[in-house]
Order: sequence, then C-alpha cells, then structure tokens
Amino acid sequence: MTNEGILAPASVRLGLASMTKADAIRLCGQVLVEAGAATPEYIDGMFAREEQTTTFLGNGVAIPHGTNESRVHIKSAALGFLQFPEGVDWDGKTAH
Repeated sequence: MTNEGILAPASVRLGLASMTKADAIRLCGQVLVEAGAATPEYIDGMFAREEQTTTFLGNGVAIPHGTNESRVHIKSAALGFLQFPEGVDWDGKTAH
C-alpha cells in the first residue's frame, strides 16, 4: 500500500458504466488488489460473503467485503470507492 492512507486517490473510481453485480464485486476487489491491500484470493471471499447475506445497505449503497475466513488475504487496511451513476442491479435494488 502507498503512503496515501486508507482511501488512496487511485482507489476512487467515479462515473463508471453500469455492469452486473458480479462484475461490480469483482471490480471492487480488483481495486483493493491494485492498492496492494489484498491478494486476488480475497475476491473469492467477497463473493462468498455475498452468498451469505447481501452487502446492499439501502439508499443506493452496497459495501462488498469478504468473509471472516478471507481475512487471511488482507495485507493492509484500505477502502475503494466506486460510483455507478446509472446504477447496478443488486438483487432487485439499485446500488450507485
């Protein structure tokens, strides 16, 4: 991870085109991998978490993250912020 803190400018992606929920989760994970905060295996944990319960919180917000078991793939604390102005269908609800 860089010295840019928890939310590095490169981890903020605005104005993204709408995509499937699966592609959005994959991209969220990839942002963390690119930030050096997680290994690619963490993305599998994000999908496993979504199978346990939705990460959609309401008000257009979803916070995909991994399971407790996938924590072994985390290298450092980091956040990614992805904005989808046209929205992503999150099991019948819209995440932006």
